[in-house]
Amino acid sequence: ELNNTFYSGIGDFGLGLELRNEAINSNSLGKRSRINYGFFGEYSFNKIQKLLINVGAYGNYNSDFGWQVLPGIDIGYNVHHNVRLFANAGTGQRLPTYTDLYYKGPGNIGNDQLKPEHSFHSEAGVKYNSERINTSLSIFQKNTSDFIDWVKDSLNQPWQPQNFKKINSNGISFSAD
Repeated sequence: ELNNTFYSGIGDFGLGLELRNEAINSNSLGKRSRINYGFFGEYSFNKIQKLLINVGAYGNYNSDFGWQVLPGIDIGYNVHHNVRLFANAGTGQRLPTYTDLYYKGPGNIGNDQLKPEHSFHSEAGVKYNSERINTSLSIFQKNTSDFIDWVKDSLNQPWQPQNFKKINSNGISFSAD
């Protein structure tokens, strides 16, 4: 992986690239390999007092699943010395593992037709940070398509991963330290 940040009068630019080879030689999964190329860039704007905006994207090429571009944005606003409002949104993916794709065992069998999961998530909230207390309260939403889960049709069938249409999650998060 190579990355660098360039500082300028209009904001900060982060750029990078990565190369990853995933390989396995297994009795139960076979001899497999796939290559990932990643390119990423982000722009951080903090020239307006109390406001921070980060915008970025990650482009990934996987030799088994092709290209995917994953954008995201983060916004923060300091309301008071210790209080910050924030919001973020972005996309993501999860590639099927070699176990998901190729495992063969007495109670499980892989599925070489799986597609990657894709998700869109968003969150908004407020944070309070001081020397003694750090708290956060937010609401979030995550929509996942082609969700991968291990299921079976009947008690006599083996577990096998499948892609499901959609899973939508909504919630509230609170933390305090």
